[in-house]
Amino acid sequence: MKSHRILAMLPLFVSAAALAQAYYPDPHPLYDGALTRDELRECMYRDESLAARQERIERDKAAADAETDAVAQAGTRLADELRDLDNGNLAAVASYNARSAEHNRWVHNHNRRIAELNARTASLNGDSARLDTLCARSYYPSDRDAILIERSRTR
Repeated sequence: MKSHRILAMLPLFVSAAALAQAYYPDPHPLYDGALTRDELRECMYRDESLAARQERIERDKAAADAETDAVAQAGTRLADELRDLDNGNLAAVASYNARSAEHNRWVHNHNRRIAELNARTASLNGDSARLDTLCARSYYPSDRDAILIERSRTR
């Protein structure tokens, strides 16, 4: 009879012992939607690359803005010269035409550089949108910290 009682109470002790065990949840449950460490590493690399491209574009844009001002000032000087030009002086007209042609080449090259800058900006915007699509998910801060530690060791 004692053995029957012991056997009947055994599941109670086993379940109590199971409850007393420490439970450590998986820090990265499967398919929770968060970026994996490799995905996060790639996203961080791409983000830094885009930031560097953005800096170069901003620097080139500042230079282009300064050149735009210089082109406009030179155009104003040429317009002033044209008003005062003696059309009867062939040498003065030829000299003015040469300066005007040079200015037109400058404007053409400047416009080409502006178009290239605009294309680079559009490309950056597209790449940034793709990065947002791929990487706009949560991540584990511990993964970010581990990646930063990895980088500090390799640099």
